[in-house]
Amino acid sequence: MESKINIEDLQKVLNDTQVEPRLSNLRWENKGDIKGRYILIAAPPKSGSTWTANVIKKSLQCRAARYCYAWSSNEHDIYVPALLANQGFCSVAQMHMKGTPHNVQLIVDFQINTILITRNIYDSLTSFARDLMAKKDLAPQAPGLVGYSFVWTKNFNEKWLFNDFLNYAIKYYLPWYVNFLSSWSEYKDSIAAQTFRYEAIRSNPKQRFKEMIHRLNKDYNLCDRYQEQFSFRGISATNSNTSSGLSILSLDQRNTIESYFDGIENDWIRSHLRVDI
Repeated sequence: MESKINIEDLQKVLNDTQVEPRLSNLRWENKGDIKGRYILIAAPPKSGSTWTANVIKKSLQCRAARYCYAWSSNEHDIYVPALLANQGFCSVAQMHMKGTPHNVQLIVDFQINTILITRNIYDSLTSFARDLMAKKDLAPQAPGLVGYSFVWTKNFNEKWLFNDFLNYAIKYYLPWYVNFLSSWSEYKDSIAAQTFRYEAIRSNPKQRFKEMIHRLNKDYNLCDRYQEQFSFRGISATNSNTSSGLSILSLDQRNTIESYFDGIENDWIRSHLRVDI
């Protein structure tokens, strides 16, 4: 389908770069007649977001999209031109995106259906460290072309062992992870985001995806022809069993990880210190 963007939208994009940075100035009015549907999956890395996006895309016949400007070392903030380019049809995007007030304002203005997927910190971190180790041998054309906004893969040492990648992830990924949880704890309820734990999806994918997709389209009936994609065989090679991170991390590493949650009273955030849900 050919994307059509009207001149008023283009003018608004340009004007937003010149106004005072108040949320009221950034509002997108009169988007209540949006045709098509935006579906956003916000998740930390290694939380099953790719798997989830593929199931939704195939089930609802949506287009895979990006609602950010770029990925890898870029922050995954919502980018209005990307939303405009995906008007007129159902699209689904997976993003490692924090729930900032600016992103949330666009979620409201463009009526973006948001699904939040998280995973316990121990398995998230160890799986992320495996992913970093796998990226070590990649030869990107430019520094920052492969990776994440919160780690710089150029800094990896050729002699590092897995434990070195674990310590690197603790130092750089863990602060981002806690900030991710903290940001969404403030806004997930106000936008009625669907929240799922990766552990629950993996333990019963058919039921969890049925719940997820029913919220997106009440008329859709999940059928057996998608049974194959419900399995977790197609997840990244860095996939690991639930709670396996606990046996990998040393006591000192676990103590360091848990110290990042000191002083946080929010029950939803603290629930990510549990592997059982």
